[in-house]
Amino acid sequence: MQLNLTNIRYSYAGSPREVLRGVTVSLHTGWTGVVGDNGCGKSTLARIATGELRPTSGSVEPAGLVAAYCEQDSERPPAALLDFAAAWDRNAVRLRDVLGIGDDWAWRFDELSSGQQKRLQVAAALWSRPGVLVMDEPTNHLDARTRQAVLLALRPFSGVGILISHDRDLLDALVERCISFESGEVRVRPGNYSHTFEQRQRESAAAADAQARARREERRLAAERQRRVEAASR
Repeated sequence: MQLNLTNIRYSYAGSPREVLRGVTVSLHTGWTGVVGDNGCGKSTLARIATGELRPTSGSVEPAGLVAAYCEQDSERPPAALLDFAAAWDRNAVRLRDVLGIGDDWAWRFDELSSGQQKRLQVAAALWSRPGVLVMDEPTNHLDARTRQAVLLALRPFSGVGILISHDRDLLDALVERCISFESGEVRVRPGNYSHTFEQRQRESAAAADAQARARREERRLAAERQRRVEAASR
């Protein structure tokens, strides 16, 4: 499966600023990390991929894929919660086991801790078997045990997975490529977060070295011009 976003542009109503400008990416089966500074457009791009937002211009193909979006905030009961609670198929049982979900949790969702709510949110999304699944900062404020459980649950997902996260360990363990927001540009880089970070560091160092060489050459040429002027005036 492959989801293609072509020349995506997006502006929020009433704002002259484009959040996304001509973004073209292909999302393949498996997990893709989406990384960048806060406010750069990561969640906007993911919501366009799931069909929650319609781009100002550009296309998303194929259209109509079943999609699920897991918000950072897990306090609101997920749409598939009660269906998951009533399900005892092999997938539902596996998810309960991997995520350590109690049989009564869905029926007292408002009483659960944030970590327990997150486990149920993740389980309900995975159980619905979407073609496109977005996890938006799924490990924020979770303890180590819950983070590990979420990782184990997400790893077998066989659709197009989009992981928005600042959790380097989760990104390194899960993703096969990264969509990286870099100084107003969006680039797709192969490998996990560490590979992406190291590649960016090498490119930044190379660019800084090239700039330093250019400045040295400018100073050399300026000095040479000055010597010629002085020689001509003698």
